[in-house]
Amino acid sequence: MLARITGIHVNGVKNLHIFSIYTFRFLHANTTTTPTHFLVDFLVDSLGFSREEAVTTSNKVTRLKPSKNPEFVINFFKISGFDNTQIKNIVSKSPKVLFSNVDKTLKPKLEILQEIGFSGSDLVKFANANIHIFDRGVDTFLRPSLNYLRTLLGSDEDVVKAIKKASWLLGCNAPKIMAPNVLLLQNIGFSDLKLRKFILHHPRIMMRKTEWLEDIFHRVEADFGISRESAMFLHGISAVSSFSQSTLAEKVDVYRSFGWSDAHISTMARKLPFCFCLSEAKICKQLTFLMKEVGCTSEYLASRPKLLMYSLEKRVIPRYKVLKILHGKRLNGGLGFYSAACMTPSKFMKEVVLPYKDKLPLLYGSYMKSVQ
Repeated sequence: MLARITGIHVNGVKNLHIFSIYTFRFLHANTTTTPTHFLVDFLVDSLGFSREEAVTTSNKVTRLKPSKNPEFVINFFKISGFDNTQIKNIVSKSPKVLFSNVDKTLKPKLEILQEIGFSGSDLVKFANANIHIFDRGVDTFLRPSLNYLRTLLGSDEDVVKAIKKASWLLGCNAPKIMAPNVLLLQNIGFSDLKLRKFILHHPRIMMRKTEWLEDIFHRVEADFGISRESAMFLHGISAVSSFSQSTLAEKVDVYRSFGWSDAHISTMARKLPFCFCLSEAKICKQLTFLMKEVGCTSEYLASRPKLLMYSLEKRVIPRYKVLKILHGKRLNGGLGFYSAACMTPSKFMKEVVLPYKDKLPLLYGSYMKSVQ
Protein backbone atom coordinates (compact mmCIF):
# COMPACT_ATOMS: atom_id res chain seq x y z
CA MET A 1 0.00 0.00 0.00
CA LEU A 2 1.05 3.65 -0.36
CA ALA A 3 0.59 3.87 3.38
CA ARG A 4 2.89 0.89 3.77
CA ILE A 5 5.44 2.29 1.36
CA THR A 6 5.50 5.82 2.74
CA GLY A 7 5.06 4.78 6.36
CA ILE A 8 2.11 7.19 6.84
CA HIS A 9 0.05 6.36 9.97
CA VAL A 10 -2.82 8.04 11.77
CA ASN A 11 -2.85 7.38 15.54
CA GLY A 12 -0.63 4.39 14.94
CA VAL A 13 -2.94 2.94 12.26
CA LYS A 14 -2.33 3.07 8.53
CA ASN A 15 -4.47 5.64 6.81
CA LEU A 16 -7.08 3.50 5.04
CA HIS A 17 -8.32 6.50 3.05
CA ILE A 18 -5.19 6.65 0.98
CA PHE A 19 -5.54 4.70 -2.26
CA SER A 20 -3.32 1.68 -2.25
CA ILE A 21 -0.82 1.25 -4.99
CA TYR A 22 -2.77 -1.87 -5.95
CA THR A 23 -5.90 0.17 -6.49
CA PHE A 24 -3.94 2.53 -8.68
CA ARG A 25 -2.65 -0.35 -10.74
CA PHE A 26 -6.13 -1.91 -11.07
CA LEU A 27 -7.56 1.38 -12.22
CA HIS A 28 -4.98 1.65 -14.94
CA ALA A 29 -4.92 -1.99 -16.05
CA ASN A 30 -5.89 -2.79 -19.61
CA THR A 31 -9.38 -4.36 -19.45
CA THR A 32 -8.65 -6.61 -22.43
CA THR A 33 -5.59 -8.26 -20.89
CA THR A 34 -5.50 -11.25 -18.61
CA PRO A 35 -4.78 -10.66 -14.90
CA THR A 36 -1.24 -9.54 -14.25
CA HIS A 37 1.12 -9.76 -11.33
CA PHE A 38 -0.79 -6.84 -9.75
CA LEU A 39 -3.63 -9.18 -8.73
CA VAL A 40 -1.14 -11.75 -7.52
CA ASP A 41 0.59 -9.14 -5.34
CA PHE A 42 -2.76 -7.99 -4.00
CA LEU A 43 -3.80 -11.49 -2.97
CA VAL A 44 -0.47 -12.13 -1.28
CA ASP A 45 -0.31 -8.85 0.65
CA SER A 46 -4.01 -8.38 1.45
CA LEU A 47 -5.20 -11.92 2.21
CA GLY A 48 -2.10 -13.91 2.97
CA PHE A 49 -2.13 -16.09 -0.15
CA SER A 50 1.06 -17.93 -0.91
CA ARG A 51 2.60 -16.93 -4.23
CA GLU A 52 1.50 -20.20 -5.78
CA GLU A 53 -2.06 -19.88 -4.45
CA ALA A 54 -2.27 -16.32 -5.70
CA VAL A 55 -1.16 -17.27 -9.20
CA THR A 56 -3.67 -20.13 -9.36
CA THR A 57 -6.47 -17.89 -8.16
CA SER A 58 -5.62 -14.97 -10.43
CA ASN A 59 -5.65 -17.29 -13.44
CA LYS A 60 -9.37 -17.80 -12.85
CA VAL A 61 -9.98 -14.13 -13.65
CA THR A 62 -10.26 -13.57 -17.40
CA ARG A 63 -10.14 -9.80 -17.27
CA LEU A 64 -9.66 -7.00 -14.77
CA LYS A 65 -12.35 -4.48 -13.98
CA PRO A 66 -10.63 -1.16 -13.34
CA SER A 67 -13.84 0.50 -12.15
CA LYS A 68 -13.98 -1.78 -9.10
CA ASN A 69 -11.80 -1.55 -6.02
CA PRO A 70 -11.19 -5.02 -4.49
CA GLU A 71 -10.24 -3.42 -1.17
CA PHE A 72 -13.84 -2.26 -0.76
CA VAL A 73 -14.97 -5.87 -1.12
CA ILE A 74 -12.53 -7.14 1.47
CA ASN A 75 -13.50 -4.38 3.90
CA PHE A 76 -17.17 -5.23 3.36
CA PHE A 77 -16.62 -8.86 4.24
CA LYS A 78 -14.63 -7.93 7.34
CA ILE A 79 -17.30 -5.50 8.52
CA SER A 80 -19.89 -8.24 7.93
CA GLY A 81 -18.06 -10.57 10.30
CA PHE A 82 -15.93 -12.70 7.97
CA ASP A 83 -12.42 -13.42 9.18
CA ASN A 84 -9.38 -13.46 6.94
CA THR A 85 -9.47 -17.24 6.44
CA GLN A 86 -13.11 -17.13 5.34
CA ILE A 87 -12.52 -14.24 2.95
CA LYS A 88 -9.55 -16.07 1.50
CA ASN A 89 -11.74 -19.15 0.98
CA ILE A 90 -14.38 -17.13 -0.88
CA VAL A 91 -11.86 -15.32 -3.05
CA SER A 92 -9.87 -18.45 -3.89
CA LYS A 93 -13.01 -20.21 -5.12
CA SER A 94 -14.60 -17.21 -6.79
CA PRO A 95 -11.99 -14.47 -7.33
CA LYS A 96 -14.36 -12.42 -9.48
CA VAL A 97 -16.17 -11.51 -6.28
CA LEU A 98 -13.33 -9.03 -5.70
CA PHE A 99 -14.72 -6.92 -8.52
CA SER A 100 -18.34 -6.93 -7.35
CA ASN A 101 -20.23 -3.79 -6.49
CA VAL A 102 -20.61 -3.91 -2.72
CA ASP A 103 -23.86 -1.94 -2.43
CA LYS A 104 -25.61 -3.30 -5.51
CA THR A 105 -24.35 -6.88 -5.57
CA LEU A 106 -22.85 -8.21 -2.35
CA LYS A 107 -24.82 -6.44 0.36
CA PRO A 108 -28.28 -7.44 -1.02
CA LYS A 109 -27.25 -11.10 -1.08
CA LEU A 110 -26.33 -11.15 2.58
CA GLU A 111 -29.47 -9.17 3.35
CA ILE A 112 -31.57 -11.94 1.78
CA LEU A 113 -30.02 -14.44 4.18
CA GLN A 114 -30.59 -12.08 7.10
CA GLU A 115 -34.18 -11.65 5.99
CA ILE A 116 -34.97 -15.32 6.56
CA GLY A 117 -33.25 -15.52 9.92
CA PHE A 118 -29.51 -15.91 9.40
CA SER A 119 -27.38 -13.64 11.55
CA GLY A 120 -23.97 -13.33 13.13
CA SER A 121 -21.67 -16.33 12.93
CA ASP A 122 -24.51 -18.46 11.53
CA LEU A 123 -24.79 -16.13 8.54
CA VAL A 124 -21.04 -16.06 8.00
CA LYS A 125 -20.72 -19.84 8.29
CA PHE A 126 -23.50 -20.46 5.77
CA ALA A 127 -22.26 -17.92 3.23
CA ASN A 128 -18.69 -19.16 3.53
CA ALA A 129 -19.81 -22.74 2.91
CA ASN A 130 -22.06 -21.79 0.01
CA ILE A 131 -20.20 -19.15 -1.95
CA HIS A 132 -22.24 -19.89 -5.08
CA ILE A 133 -24.78 -17.37 -3.76
CA PHE A 134 -22.31 -14.63 -4.66
CA ASP A 135 -22.46 -15.77 -8.29
CA ARG A 136 -26.26 -15.64 -8.50
CA GLY A 137 -28.36 -12.62 -9.40
CA VAL A 138 -30.53 -11.18 -6.66
CA ASP A 139 -33.54 -10.50 -8.88
CA THR A 140 -33.04 -13.36 -11.34
CA PHE A 141 -32.40 -16.23 -8.92
CA LEU A 142 -32.14 -15.52 -5.20
CA ARG A 143 -35.27 -13.44 -4.61
CA PRO A 144 -37.63 -15.49 -6.85
CA SER A 145 -36.40 -18.75 -5.31
CA LEU A 146 -36.80 -17.39 -1.79
CA ASN A 147 -40.35 -16.24 -2.42
CA TYR A 148 -41.26 -19.55 -4.07
CA LEU A 149 -39.88 -21.56 -1.15
CA ARG A 150 -41.79 -19.35 1.27
CA THR A 151 -45.01 -20.11 -0.59
CA LEU A 152 -44.38 -23.86 -0.50
CA LEU A 153 -43.05 -24.17 3.03
CA GLY A 154 -45.06 -21.47 4.76
CA SER A 155 -42.39 -20.01 7.01
CA ASP A 156 -38.88 -18.60 6.91
CA GLU A 157 -37.91 -21.13 9.57
CA ASP A 158 -38.71 -24.02 7.26
CA VAL A 159 -37.04 -22.26 4.33
CA VAL A 160 -33.84 -22.11 6.38
CA LYS A 161 -34.15 -25.82 7.23
CA ALA A 162 -34.52 -26.65 3.54
CA ILE A 163 -31.60 -24.57 2.27
CA LYS A 164 -29.35 -25.85 5.03
CA LYS A 165 -29.92 -29.30 3.56
CA ALA A 166 -29.67 -28.11 -0.04
CA SER A 167 -28.20 -24.61 -0.18
CA TRP A 168 -28.45 -24.36 -3.97
CA LEU A 169 -32.26 -24.17 -3.67
CA LEU A 170 -31.79 -20.41 -3.46
CA GLY A 171 -29.75 -20.12 -6.61
CA CYS A 172 -31.08 -22.71 -9.04
CA ASN A 173 -34.28 -21.13 -10.35
CA ALA A 174 -36.40 -23.19 -7.97
CA PRO A 175 -39.77 -21.96 -9.35
CA LYS A 176 -38.97 -23.36 -12.78
CA ILE A 177 -37.33 -26.61 -11.69
CA MET A 178 -39.51 -27.57 -8.73
CA ALA A 179 -42.94 -26.57 -10.04
CA PRO A 180 -43.50 -29.69 -12.23
CA ASN A 181 -42.59 -31.98 -9.33
CA VAL A 182 -44.82 -30.05 -6.94
CA LEU A 183 -47.69 -30.47 -9.39
CA LEU A 184 -46.95 -34.20 -9.66
CA LEU A 185 -47.08 -34.64 -5.89
CA GLN A 186 -50.30 -32.66 -5.66
CA ASN A 187 -51.88 -34.72 -8.45
CA ILE A 188 -51.22 -37.99 -6.62
CA GLY A 189 -52.88 -36.64 -3.51
CA PHE A 190 -50.19 -34.97 -1.41
CA SER A 191 -51.75 -32.47 1.00
CA ASP A 192 -49.97 -29.17 1.69
CA LEU A 193 -48.67 -30.59 4.96
CA LYS A 194 -47.39 -33.78 3.33
CA LEU A 195 -45.81 -31.73 0.54
CA ARG A 196 -43.99 -29.49 3.03
CA LYS A 197 -42.76 -32.52 4.92
CA PHE A 198 -41.50 -34.12 1.72
CA ILE A 199 -39.64 -30.99 0.59
CA LEU A 200 -38.02 -30.56 4.00
CA HIS A 201 -36.83 -34.16 4.10
CA HIS A 202 -35.97 -34.58 0.42
CA PRO A 203 -35.12 -31.19 -1.13
CA ARG A 204 -32.64 -32.76 -3.52
CA ILE A 205 -35.25 -35.10 -4.94
CA MET A 206 -37.43 -32.10 -5.77
CA MET A 207 -34.73 -30.84 -8.11
CA ARG A 208 -34.67 -34.00 -10.22
CA LYS A 209 -36.53 -34.42 -13.52
CA THR A 210 -40.23 -35.17 -13.19
CA GLU A 211 -39.87 -38.34 -15.28
CA TRP A 212 -37.28 -39.63 -12.80
CA LEU A 213 -39.58 -38.93 -9.87
CA GLU A 214 -42.50 -40.68 -11.58
CA ASP A 215 -40.29 -43.74 -12.06
CA ILE A 216 -39.39 -43.67 -8.35
CA PHE A 217 -43.10 -43.63 -7.45
CA HIS A 218 -43.67 -46.63 -9.68
CA ARG A 219 -40.77 -48.54 -8.12
CA VAL A 220 -42.02 -47.86 -4.58
CA GLU A 221 -45.39 -49.33 -5.53
CA ALA A 222 -44.12 -52.19 -7.69
CA ASP A 223 -40.93 -53.23 -5.86
CA PHE A 224 -41.96 -52.50 -2.28
CA GLY A 225 -45.71 -52.89 -2.52
CA ILE A 226 -46.29 -49.57 -0.72
CA SER A 227 -49.39 -47.71 -1.88
CA ARG A 228 -49.34 -43.95 -2.39
CA GLU A 229 -51.90 -43.57 0.39
CA SER A 230 -49.64 -45.28 2.93
CA ALA A 231 -47.80 -43.22 5.54
CA MET A 232 -44.74 -45.26 4.59
CA PHE A 233 -44.80 -44.03 0.97
CA LEU A 234 -42.54 -41.07 1.74
CA HIS A 235 -40.01 -43.38 3.37
CA GLY A 236 -40.24 -45.67 0.37
CA ILE A 237 -39.35 -42.79 -1.94
CA SER A 238 -36.36 -41.92 0.21
CA ALA A 239 -35.13 -45.51 0.20
CA VAL A 240 -35.72 -46.28 -3.48
CA SER A 241 -34.15 -43.03 -4.67
CA SER A 242 -30.88 -43.95 -2.99
CA PHE A 243 -30.09 -47.01 -5.13
CA SER A 244 -30.72 -48.55 -8.54
CA GLN A 245 -32.97 -51.49 -9.31
CA SER A 246 -29.92 -53.69 -9.87
CA THR A 247 -28.60 -52.79 -6.42
CA LEU A 248 -31.99 -53.55 -4.90
CA ALA A 249 -31.99 -56.95 -6.62
CA GLU A 250 -28.57 -57.72 -5.13
CA LYS A 251 -29.79 -56.86 -1.63
CA VAL A 252 -32.92 -58.95 -2.08
CA ASP A 253 -30.66 -61.88 -3.02
CA VAL A 254 -28.85 -61.51 0.32
CA TYR A 255 -32.12 -61.95 2.20
CA ARG A 256 -33.02 -64.92 0.01
CA SER A 257 -29.66 -66.52 0.77
CA PHE A 258 -30.73 -66.62 4.44
CA GLY A 259 -33.93 -68.41 3.54
CA TRP A 260 -36.26 -65.43 3.32
CA SER A 261 -39.31 -65.87 1.11
CA ASP A 262 -40.43 -63.10 -1.24
CA ALA A 263 -43.52 -62.68 0.95
CA HIS A 264 -41.39 -62.00 4.03
CA ILE A 265 -39.15 -59.62 2.09
CA SER A 266 -42.23 -57.73 0.89
CA THR A 267 -43.60 -57.54 4.44
CA MET A 268 -40.34 -56.02 5.65
CA ALA A 269 -40.25 -53.57 2.73
CA ARG A 270 -43.76 -52.30 3.50
CA LYS A 271 -43.01 -51.90 7.18
CA LEU A 272 -39.54 -50.36 6.94
CA PRO A 273 -38.10 -49.77 3.44
CA PHE A 274 -34.93 -48.28 4.95
CA CYS A 275 -33.77 -51.86 5.60
CA PHE A 276 -32.70 -51.86 1.95
CA CYS A 277 -30.47 -48.83 2.55
CA LEU A 278 -28.10 -51.05 4.51
CA SER A 279 -25.08 -52.32 2.62
CA GLU A 280 -25.03 -55.96 1.57
CA ALA A 281 -22.24 -56.62 4.07
CA LYS A 282 -24.28 -54.99 6.85
CA ILE A 283 -27.41 -57.00 5.96
CA CYS A 284 -25.38 -60.21 5.99
CA LYS A 285 -23.81 -59.36 9.34
CA GLN A 286 -27.17 -58.48 10.93
CA LEU A 287 -28.88 -61.62 9.65
CA THR A 288 -26.01 -63.87 10.66
CA PHE A 289 -26.26 -62.81 14.29
CA LEU A 290 -30.02 -62.43 14.56
CA MET A 291 -30.91 -65.66 12.81
CA LYS A 292 -28.01 -67.96 13.67
CA GLU A 293 -27.10 -66.71 17.15
CA VAL A 294 -30.36 -65.36 18.52
CA GLY A 295 -32.54 -67.77 16.56
CA CYS A 296 -34.93 -65.27 14.98
CA THR A 297 -36.90 -66.57 12.00
CA SER A 298 -37.35 -64.59 8.78
CA GLU A 299 -41.05 -64.23 9.60
CA TYR A 300 -40.20 -62.80 13.03
CA LEU A 301 -37.70 -60.30 11.60
CA ALA A 302 -39.94 -59.32 8.68
CA SER A 303 -42.60 -58.17 11.13
CA ARG A 304 -40.01 -56.49 13.38
CA PRO A 305 -37.60 -54.91 10.86
CA LYS A 306 -36.26 -52.34 13.34
CA LEU A 307 -34.04 -55.11 14.70
CA LEU A 308 -32.10 -55.00 11.44
CA MET A 309 -31.41 -51.29 11.78
CA TYR A 310 -29.99 -51.27 15.30
CA SER A 311 -26.25 -51.37 15.91
CA LEU A 312 -25.09 -54.88 16.68
CA GLU A 313 -22.03 -53.80 18.64
CA LYS A 314 -23.56 -51.01 20.72
CA ARG A 315 -27.11 -52.23 21.18
CA VAL A 316 -28.22 -55.66 20.02
CA ILE A 317 -25.34 -57.87 21.19
CA PRO A 318 -24.84 -56.22 24.62
CA ARG A 319 -28.55 -56.42 25.40
CA TYR A 320 -28.81 -59.97 24.14
CA LYS A 321 -25.95 -61.00 26.44
CA VAL A 322 -27.61 -59.33 29.42
CA LEU A 323 -30.90 -61.10 28.75
CA LYS A 324 -29.11 -64.42 28.28
CA ILE A 325 -27.42 -64.10 31.68
CA LEU A 326 -30.62 -63.02 33.40
CA HIS A 327 -32.58 -65.79 31.73
CA GLY A 328 -30.00 -68.35 32.88
CA LYS A 329 -30.51 -67.17 36.45
CA ARG A 330 -34.30 -66.87 36.00
CA LEU A 331 -34.16 -63.12 36.68
CA ASN A 332 -35.37 -61.48 33.45
CA GLY A 333 -39.04 -61.35 34.46
CA GLY A 334 -40.23 -62.53 31.07
CA LEU A 335 -38.77 -59.61 29.13
CA GLY A 336 -38.56 -60.51 25.44
CA PHE A 337 -35.63 -59.88 23.14
CA TYR A 338 -37.48 -57.49 20.83
CA SER A 339 -38.86 -55.42 23.71
CA ALA A 340 -35.41 -55.19 25.24
CA ALA A 341 -33.82 -54.17 21.93
CA CYS A 342 -36.37 -51.41 21.37
CA MET A 343 -35.98 -49.80 24.80
CA THR A 344 -34.19 -46.48 24.98
CA PRO A 345 -30.69 -46.80 26.46
CA SER A 346 -31.73 -45.05 29.65
CA LYS A 347 -34.81 -47.23 30.12
CA PHE A 348 -32.86 -50.44 29.49
CA MET A 349 -30.27 -49.36 32.01
CA LYS A 350 -32.86 -48.38 34.62
CA GLU A 351 -35.21 -51.34 34.26
CA VAL A 352 -32.93 -54.19 33.20
CA VAL A 353 -29.33 -53.54 34.25
CA LEU A 354 -29.32 -51.42 37.42
CA PRO A 355 -31.68 -53.65 39.44
CA TYR A 356 -28.97 -56.35 39.33
CA LYS A 357 -25.92 -54.10 39.72
CA ASP A 358 -25.10 -55.34 43.23
CA LYS A 359 -26.26 -58.91 42.78
CA LEU A 360 -24.49 -59.36 39.42
CA PRO A 361 -21.62 -56.82 39.31
CA LEU A 362 -19.94 -58.60 36.39
CA LEU A 363 -23.07 -58.21 34.30
CA TYR A 364 -23.16 -54.47 35.00
CA GLY A 365 -19.45 -54.01 34.30
CA SER A 366 -19.54 -56.02 31.09
CA TYR A 367 -22.58 -54.16 29.77
CA MET A 368 -21.15 -50.73 30.57
CA LYS A 369 -17.88 -51.60 28.86
CA SER A 370 -19.64 -52.81 25.73
CA VAL A 371 -21.74 -49.66 25.24
CA GLN A 372 -19.01 -47.08 25.89
